Amino acid sequence: MTESFRVNRHVDTKVPMRDGVQLSADLFLPRGAGPRPTVLMRTPYSNSLEATIE
Repeated sequence: MTESFRVNRHVDTKVPMRDGVQLSADLFLPRGAGPRPTVLMRTPYSNSLEATIE
């Protein structure tokens, strides 16, 4: 059985790189305290492709 978590979504968060470029990211942070699993998904396309998240 898969465990589920409620999340807060932070859209279009800027993440600074060493060369000064800022990448856009959507952050899905679990509600509540404690360690949680982490998934990193990278794409050279848009970060607004919600269809890729099931």
